[in-house]
Amino acid sequence: MIAKFDRARKVFLFCTSFIFLLTLQIAFAAPLGQEKNTQVETLLAQADAALQKGEYQSAIDYYLEAKNLAESKIDLSRGYFGLSLSYFYLRDAVNAKNWIRKVLEVDPKKEISTLFYPESFVRLFSEGKKEFEAGKVASPEPSTAIGTEEFTAAEEAPPSQSLTQLVKSAPSKKPGSGMERVFPGVKDLAGKWEVEVHYGSWSLSPVKGLFESKITDKLSEELRDDVATKIRRSHVPLVQLRYEQNMVLDSDGSNYGMEFRYYPRGHEGSFSLGLSFEKTNIKLRLTGPVKQDFTNGSYSQVESEGYLEAKPFSTNLSFRWDLKPLWRVSPYFVFGIGLAALNGNIGYSYAGNYYFNGTKEPVSDSDAKTFKEAEEEIDFNIPNIFPLLQISFGIRGEIYNGLTLRVEAGIWDGIVFRGGIAFRF
Repeated sequence: MIAKFDRARKVFLFCTSFIFLLTLQIAFAAPLGQEKNTQVETLLAQADAALQKGEYQSAIDYYLEAKNLAESKIDLSRGYFGLSLSYFYLRDAVNAKNWIRKVLEVDPKKEISTLFYPESFVRLFSEGKKEFEAGKVASPEPSTAIGTEEFTAAEEAPPSQSLTQLVKSAPSKKPGSGMERVFPGVKDLAGKWEVEVHYGSWSLSPVKGLFESKITDKLSEELRDDVATKIRRSHVPLVQLRYEQNMVLDSDGSNYGMEFRYYPRGHEGSFSLGLSFEKTNIKLRLTGPVKQDFTNGSYSQVESEGYLEAKPFSTNLSFRWDLKPLWRVSPYFVFGIGLAALNGNIGYSYAGNYYFNGTKEPVSDSDAKTFKEAEEEIDFNIPNIFPLLQISFGIRGEIYNGLTLRVEAGIWDGIVFRGGIAFRF
């Protein structure tokens, strides 16, 4: 009886210990795993940031630490790929290709495009993938040191171009000094300067509701007073009563110019400073009927038009941030300020009739003045120099060897939509 009790006690203690250990594993295994995954994500993010800045050796250190802790294939693929890209920018062909093979071991279906990576790296990746799929090359653990062997002619240039020619065609850079932009048969571009020409349309239509009523009221008052003055020359006395107007504001114009832009950090830098010279053609029109009643029961009704034309030339300073500077296609944001010399013409015309005692009498007039002449006759100050504010969002895409197309929309003392072509050198 005692032996049976002792055996049962041992079984009970064993089961209790097993359940306790299992509970500990369930309670702590997941948080520990989550903590480890968080650490890997942090290291990979630090590595990506260092790669963006051109600090390739620091990026390598972070990627190596991340891949040593990584357990999922996704994290391993990301770490291996970052290592291959870092060694590529350090011009170490052997290690770049070896890490590409490690990527394919965990992610054999991975593909990359020249839209987001340099053409020579995409070619190197494709060669590594072909060799891997053919099973011709084993995948040894790549070295973590910077190799002395640079890209061969086959990897960096067409077969007809020798390694000596390739090295002569590209300016020497210390490792980590910036992003290498190597294209077949073309000189490596520093990428700090860009020149651009652009053209677009300008309008106030999307925002005219903010001030349309004030402008139409002001101009319609000027027109009705002018009509009343003209009628009084032959019909006196006349006292103005109420008036009605249904004028509509419309606008159109164009913008074109040339811009010079400087990138302090070259291709990998997101910030750039631009100086542009712009010509903007602006035309505002107010059209519609204006009716004036008089106290004697007569009234006038005319169809009227008022307009303002200006062609300001401005000099602008702009600050631009490319959100993905290393990508072939990247969105960007621009903030800019400028000054413009303002000159132009302002004028009006109307035609209609004056109705009284069952008869009607035609009435019409027109006038046009420069801004300076108009200031002397109406209570309205038109500045000679006015500030210009620019806030734009756009997207740019490199189409070939530093040649870029871009489109943008935003505020340009109005609303502007424009496109341009730029060359970076």
